[in-house]
Amino acid sequence: MVKKIFRCILCVFLLSGCEVDILGIFGSNDLDERLKHSKDFKFVQEELKKAQNFGNDYEFLVISDTHIIGQNANGLEGLEGKINGAKFIVVTGDITQSCTEEEMKRFIEIASSFSVPVFPVIGNHDIYMGHWPVWRDNIGSTKYRIDSSNTTLIILDSANAFFGNDQLSWLDEQLDTAKKFTFVFTHTNPFVTAAPEFQQQQLTDTRERARFISILTKNCQALFSGHVHKRVINRVAGIEFVTLENFNGHKTFCRVHVTPQGFSYSFDSL
Repeated sequence: MVKKIFRCILCVFLLSGCEVDILGIFGSNDLDERLKHSKDFKFVQEELKKAQNFGNDYEFLVISDTHIIGQNANGLEGLEGKINGAKFIVVTGDITQSCTEEEMKRFIEIASSFSVPVFPVIGNHDIYMGHWPVWRDNIGSTKYRIDSSNTTLIILDSANAFFGNDQLSWLDEQLDTAKKFTFVFTHTNPFVTAAPEFQQQQLTDTRERARFISILTKNCQALFSGHVHKRVINRVAGIEFVTLENFNGHKTFCRVHVTPQGFSYSFDSL
């Protein structure tokens, strides 16, 4: 019986789009503990100090799943040459492969060298092997909000493939006071796709997913996520749900252009 259970667990993770460390399947299941630190900014606070008023006509970049391994950042350094006037960059999770101190320091080293702020989102690989404290001590909060001119950015923690009641209630409250353009960023994509290998890579509770989408309809133009290492785009209730392919394998990124009339997005690569 034990062997059968282990085989099932192993198969699920072998089918996962994220590159898997087998031991890493025992990731931290400590969302409540992470959310206790939601006002404890470290690296992000330094980025906020650099953030300028975005203005009413601006661009930003989104990437996902950089999977930094040791000192190998999989080409992340090259993104500086593609900024081209963008105001900031968001990385939607799995920034590291196993969230070791070395990998986290490498991310911070590169991100700090960029000419614009970089806002990190926590992913499942970033809590592998109970390494959440590495994120806590170097970056801090796993959910936060950024406001500038006509825009609100909301970063959410879905590293365990769920949000939890407290986080969704917080999101609901934030959207009451959000700006004209609100963009939400998280790691786990909300929707099941037809491909069998995606079936385990969604929000695990369908009722929570329904509540999440219902809350977003209050004021959200787009949600950006990653995790499945595939580009998947859905439009539901007037909201654009954009799932990005993995940067470490494709070197791709999304460029979002915001104007007073609306927003658009396109994809490019290094």
